[in-house]
Amino acid sequence: MSTSTVRPLSLPLLRARARADPALTSHADGNSEIIPYTRLRPLAAQFKTLEGQAKDATLSFVSLLDWRVEGYGDEAMDRFRELCEGQQLVANVDERQPHLLSLSLFDPADPNSLASPGNSLNVQLVREGLARIDRRSRLRDAYPEVVKALERAKDEARRSRAGCYELGDVRPLSPSRCAALRVHRD
Repeated sequence: MSTSTVRPLSLPLLRARARADPALTSHADGNSEIIPYTRLRPLAAQFKTLEGQAKDATLSFVSLLDWRVEGYGDEAMDRFRELCEGQQLVANVDERQPHLLSLSLFDPADPNSLASPGNSLNVQLVREGLARIDRRSRLRDAYPEVVKALERAKDEARRSRAGCYELGDVRPLSPSRCAALRVHRD
């Protein structure tokens, strides 16, 4: 797949990924629309040297619970949207890969947020039991204070029975066990 910036005649300038068929997927919101090639035109020459402004990113050290596996994914996604949508956030870029940034997000409206890595939205989602620590993260050795904050947040989520720990199980839940417990509760 090639990444390009296209401007359909009736739509504003957007960054999208063109596929073999005339379907465009917007990087801004993930929407997909089928547009005939006749409605596309080449990017103006003065913009061809600009680096793409939209970047794919992931949360550093954590991943949101997956609704297909854990059963708490809808809550996790709703909470993530609540924390991020329409908000101006500060992102610490923890790692740059060729096509992916790993970010820790902070809320500048909270005066304590930027004071410590333990105040990131990443840690908050773990504390609420809506994200799990990514044990395979290559960043763990480079940021030991963040890893400690994440472990404290996980312990707090277990003690308070937040999110996927609501049933009080103190053992790490496998994805299948978490989903099974969630089904029995409903």
